[in-house]
Amino acid sequence: MAVTHLDRLRKGLDLLGVGLAPFVDKHMAAAAPAGRDWSELLAVRDEQRTGRRTSVSKSDPQTLLRCLTEDWRAFGQSLSRTDQSFATELREVRNRVAHPDDRKPVSADDTLPGFGHDGAPAARRGRGVAGR
Repeated sequence: MAVTHLDRLRKGLDLLGVGLAPFVDKHMAAAAPAGRDWSELLAVRDEQRTGRRTSVSKSDPQTLLRCLTEDWRAFGQSLSRTDQSFATELREVRNRVAHPDDRKPVSADDTLPGFGHDGAPAARRGRGVAGR
C-alpha cells in the first residue's frame, strides 16, 4: 500500500515530538515552581478551563507545540519571534492532521510555508519566513 501524505505528516509529527521533548521539558521544568511537574500543572490548568481532567504527555507533539505557543515566556531568549510563528504553523498542521476534514484535506501546500527546496526553514537560512 502506498504511503499517503497524511501518513508522512503523522510520522513527521512523531519525529518532531522526539526532537522537541528534551528542549520543552528543560524550559518548562525550569519555569515550574520548585518540586512541581510542569505537565501536572498543565493538566490542572486544563481542568480549571474545561472542567474535565485529562492526562498530559510530555512527548506528545500537541502538548509540546502548545507549550511553545501558549507558554512561550518559559523559553526566554531561546525562541525568536520567527520560531514562535513557525511553532504556531506546525500546531495548526498538527491539528489538521489529528482532526481531518474531508472538505479541506491537508496538502503539501499547507505544510510547507516557510520552507525552501532543501527543507530548511527559510528563517534559518537567513531569509525571512516569506523567503525574502
